[in-house]
Amino acid sequence: MKFKCNEKQCKTCPFKQENYSMLSGGRWEEIYGYLLKGVNHLCHSTNDTTVCRGGRDWQLTIFHRLGFINEATDEALEKAMAQTLGDSHKSE
Repeated sequence: MKFKCNEKQCKTCPFKQENYSMLSGGRWEEIYGYLLKGVNHLCHSTNDTTVCRGGRDWQLTIFHRLGFINEATDEALEKAMAQTLGDSHKSE
């Protein structure tokens, strides 16, 4: 199943600094673990029907710092995925 990514973080996004304490350290470890593997975090406020913007932004920042993508943008990630996986990864 493919998901659209939110355009901006929702009001209660756990990735917002003011909401960061919503989750325990163990839960953050789990989330960061799968985000590093390229798995999407789904938005809790959309009943898991869209990709969390906060999670995606974190992925983009890390992937850019590691040199996997040229810039921390959805477009750069899409381009890198297309080069690696072909068209089968596209979300829309």
